[in-house]
Amino acid sequence: MNPFFIYSLPRSGTAWLSVFLTAFDSYCYHEPLADMTIEHLALKFSARPDWVTGAVDTSAYQYGSMVKKALPHARQFVLRRSVDEITASSALCGVAYDAATEVGALANVTQGLPVIDYHQLRNVWYLKDLWAELIGTPFDRERAELFVEVNVQRDVRTFFANRPHLQVNPLARRVACH
Repeated sequence: MNPFFIYSLPRSGTAWLSVFLTAFDSYCYHEPLADMTIEHLALKFSARPDWVTGAVDTSAYQYGSMVKKALPHARQFVLRRSVDEITASSALCGVAYDAATEVGALANVTQGLPVIDYHQLRNVWYLKDLWAELIGTPFDRERAELFVEVNVQRDVRTFFANRPHLQVNPLARRVACH
């Protein structure tokens, strides 16, 4: 097992990243601390059969020392997006969330950790390097390109416009908040 843990704030691409990092012999939990304790997550990590198990969580910075204690061998990272973009993205979703109130606490826990840049998540070559760092198995460029293209936080309309043959629920064509 080669575990990793990624800290972040809401509206930073955590859902997309966790799905992207779940493939073949890897599994990445999204927001695990919303449903379980860090100790329970550590047990789940050790019980998974995957080559690599990880998690990305937007509240974990509140429990930084507990995360480090429960997952001492987990490589830790921080996914960063600008505070202004997080606040604006939240507003588009109808949520009055001011990331500035939490960015300092996140920075205290993640100081010195390697940074995953939100803006680079659409760059396939960046994803290749990230995949090598976190997962370590062969990189599937075609899969990565598809993930970049279908990132619903960016442009659902373009995806469906390029695929008129797809029959989908009309509600799925609504643009997601970003």
